[in-house]
Amino acid sequence: MKDYKVLLLEPELDDLSIIKTFLEQFSEEAPERVLRLLIDRIRDLSRMPMRYPIYEKNAAFRRLVADDYLVFYKVFNSTKTVEIRRVLHHAVNIGRMLGR
Repeated sequence: MKDYKVLLLEPELDDLSIIKTFLEQFSEEAPERVLRLLIDRIRDLSRMPMRYPIYEKNAAFRRLVADDYLVFYKVFNSTKTVEIRRVLHHAVNIGRMLGR
């Protein structure tokens, strides 16, 4: 089975930067630990990206849960590509953030 190419686009890089900046307020270790977890889980989408469920409130996205964060992504089987669309803390207004 051929692996999918995983793409992080500009808004998602901003999401990771915001997460890092927020966590730096509380701990020196937390940002590295959380970002490593998120990046590892995102990279793992290259294999079997369909294993995570479709987001019930917006069927255009699939949702991966990683600790307190949600990774929203789209799978394009024709090009074997996964596009990461947002990386958000579970407590934010998801509907408003996905509309961006």
